[in-house]
Amino acid sequence: MMHGIRYGDGCLEVKRVGEYLLLSGWNYSIEIRPRIISVKGFKRAEVKEIYDSRKKIVFIYHDAVKELRECYNTVEEIDLGDHLVKATSLFTGHYITIITPGYTLIDYIVITGDQTLIILQGKRNIFLEEHRDTLTLYLN
Repeated sequence: MMHGIRYGDGCLEVKRVGEYLLLSGWNYSIEIRPRIISVKGFKRAEVKEIYDSRKKIVFIYHDAVKELRECYNTVEEIDLGDHLVKATSLFTGHYITIITPGYTLIDYIVITGDQTLIILQGKRNIFLEEHRDTLTLYLN
């Protein structure tokens, strides 16, 4: 199933097949599968633990996300049952929040203009694999 989520002056495409979710723009995409996340268009990444918290954040830096001009069925919130994709526009910028089900091992994901933040439980192990402009995260 394909949808469009509002982003900036255009949209990002959201595609869902089974447990797989893909969100993509002109120069950026994030693919979410159980225990695996791939980000295309990344420049660098770092993992940080939040002091006095039980969370880890993966910071992924990339060029500003370029939106698509046209998407099918563009809305500000897409409820896919176990995934929720929400667009927010503020004076500080445009944001996409993806709330994921427990089986992905991710709490949620926030996409800003030039960063993607993946928030997960502190006890999770994260393995990063870089190949050209694609970063793949393996979680357990």
